[in-house]
Amino acid sequence: MSQWVLKVDEFPRKRNFPFQVEQIYYCNEQKIQVAPRQEKFFEICLRLSSPTDSTEDIVNGKYLKMPCPNVALRLPGSIWSQPQPSIRNVISFCYSPEVPEKINLLGLNVENEVRSFVQTSETDMLIAKLIRTVHSLHTPGAADILDWTCFSLLATLQLQDNMTENAAADLKSRIHNVAIWFRTHFAEKIDIDEISSANGFSHDHFFKCWKRYFALTPVQFINNLRLEAAAQRLIETNISVSEIIKEVNFAGEYMFYKRFRQKYAMTPAEYRRSHTLEDLE
Repeated sequence: MSQWVLKVDEFPRKRNFPFQVEQIYYCNEQKIQVAPRQEKFFEICLRLSSPTDSTEDIVNGKYLKMPCPNVALRLPGSIWSQPQPSIRNVISFCYSPEVPEKINLLGLNVENEVRSFVQTSETDMLIAKLIRTVHSLHTPGAADILDWTCFSLLATLQLQDNMTENAAADLKSRIHNVAIWFRTHFAEKIDIDEISSANGFSHDHFFKCWKRYFALTPVQFINNLRLEAAAQRLIETNISVSEIIKEVNFAGEYMFYKRFRQKYAMTPAEYRRSHTLEDLE
């Protein structure tokens, strides 16, 4: 668990970027309290995850519930609170009170709201860059990089509003592309991070998105494919169990026997024998 606040306005800038970040807040697995507060800044708050998979807010007296990930845009003067304490994974950045008007002039139209967004390779890259820069503040121009990164993230989220369905379809397609690769290469040594990265995912984003579409984890999914292939080989051939384990690339005989019994409620030998008897009948 971690939590920190960085006052970016205390660091020197080399450029006069019109949208300068005042401060950045980050918390991971931290409890957010219910006490209402009136916003002094214009805050963009990304709630990346929550144990309940959703967030609850009371905004100027109005109750809002939204699935994660979502972004809360908090205008100066608005009053925000939570119905009850909640644990969240959050990153937010704040601008001075006059910034919303400047942003609206660009056609990005910010207002008090909470809305879902789709985590894409682009949003992941910007979030990772933001956090990486925060941890490298000794680098010349770090504050300028934060200004541009935060604004790019805000613009990306605002523009995504009209592309949510396409982005969601793209996400599902990329996850199923990985699943197809697993189905056709399960007998090989698989580097999950390498395959997910080739489809535009960071490590954490891939595992989070995968569980939206599959009940099994990626490792369980792959092992299940190997078990099913092994079961088929037991029926179709007379080769030894040890050779089949090598063929399907299962990690160790002990674990293979354990997982096989869990899945089929019998040993490999019993499974082969039962199907041989079925053929004779």
